Amino acid sequence: MTGTFGKFVLAFVALLFALAVLEFAARFQVQVHPAAKKPAYIPHPHLVYTGNPNAKHNRDGFLGRKRSLGKPSNTVRVACLGASTTYGIFNWPRHLRVLLNDDSDADGRSYEVFNFGMPGYTSLESLINLAINVQDYEIDYLVIHHALNDLMPRLYPEMERDYRHFRKIYRPMGPVDRFLTSHSALFVFVSRRLGVRHSLAHATMTVNDSNPKNPFQPDSLNPDSRVFRRNLETIVSIAQSTGMRPVLTTMPYSLDPSKLPVLWAISHEVKVAGMLEHNAIIREVAADRDVLLVDLDRQMTGKEGYFIDHIHCAGTGRIKKAELIAAALRRP
Repeated sequence: MTGTFGKFVLAFVALLFALAVLEFAARFQVQVHPAAKKPAYIPHPHLVYTGNPNAKHNRDGFLGRKRSLGKPSNTVRVACLGASTTYGIFNWPRHLRVLLNDDSDADGRSYEVFNFGMPGYTSLESLINLAINVQDYEIDYLVIHHALNDLMPRLYPEMERDYRHFRKIYRPMGPVDRFLTSHSALFVFVSRRLGVRHSLAHATMTVNDSNPKNPFQPDSLNPDSRVFRRNLETIVSIAQSTGMRPVLTTMPYSLDPSKLPVLWAISHEVKVAGMLEHNAIIREVAADRDVLLVDLDRQMTGKEGYFIDHIHCAGTGRIKKAELIAAALRRP
């Protein structure tokens, strides 16, 4: 009995040692990132997902405290639609609020800025969010900041106009997966080798994992950009019909290929070509619909000090966006 038990203990210790060695080796291949005790995002029946109200988001699933639907007197409300380039408590909507209130009108008006940005959203999610949520808040200005994420549905040879070829039902990680992905590089490494990636993108987008560098395939854009244009035009139409003043913004980006994530969906060349096309569409929609345009692209693209990666801004870039948008909103 003792001999058998001793062998079992020895085998168990050897297994633990082997796992420890593999864990150590895996940390040279992948990184683990601490995960929140609660999932940051939750499924939504119409928007695919929103922020978890129990994890720094309000009841609507977006950043900031819950506000009343009715607008306080002497208040100007600004709503910001966008994705990860808008989302974040220290992103440009916060700086916009500070700038507008620091230079508020002599009549004592104050500005409320709502951040409806959500990582991974395309213009389609923002369009739905505007229709079912944003418009109820008596918004005066609607700032629309989309371009990059609408390239993702165009990475498929066949496109559906509702993006269903690209989107899938969101199922967040359970507590065990969250724990393992935040503590074990070995678990992350093995998961990736098996084609399982624990990220918001892979939980919400239909991908082909046969090529680890570009899981979307092919590495080119579908020529159909009409859905992006339609979404922008519809957002503008809803905003105008409900008393909002829409403000279209082009999207600036880095021109440094080294800032593109190694495992990101598309190449630098394809990204640049797509951004040129989408920013041109934004300008065309603004001109056709006589909408206020803030051309962040022409002011910021290629000025590398503004960017921490291929698209997301450092603090100076976020402030610059806010300054340019604030200046536009102050125009008569």
